[in-house]
Amino acid sequence: MTEGTVDLSLTGYAHRARLLDFALPALRTWLYVQAQRHARSLPGEWKVFEADRSSGFGRHSGQTMLSASSIHRRVRQILALSGIAGERACAQTLRNTYAGLLIDEGASDAHLVDCLGLASTRTARRLRDAYSIHRQRPTP
Repeated sequence: MTEGTVDLSLTGYAHRARLLDFALPALRTWLYVQAQRHARSLPGEWKVFEADRSSGFGRHSGQTMLSASSIHRRVRQILALSGIAGERACAQTLRNTYAGLLIDEGASDAHLVDCLGLASTRTARRLRDAYSIHRQRPTP
């Protein structure tokens, strides 16, 4: 967190995502809560959003990673509480909107890689091309 980035590394596949300034205090607070919960400082490779199934919803599991469907349901609930609804309201839509805003502001491919945690500038170009095609479609 000293550089305001999150490491998105897996074995043989590593890149980082830069966090926007407004998100840093919230993430630092979250990591502090996690450290207090575990009664120790967290190692650098700690999973930022670990699952805690020791209580709640009648399910108990030792699993420490949220499944894709759990994340999707939680994001949909947060979006609904925020007044964002619709069949396509999901984390991917939020990410694509963020990418579109960056592109509209003139972000370079390198800046997209940095802000979105993309693997390469090639991925950024594909994202930019898809956004351009989307923008050319007539609005229903």
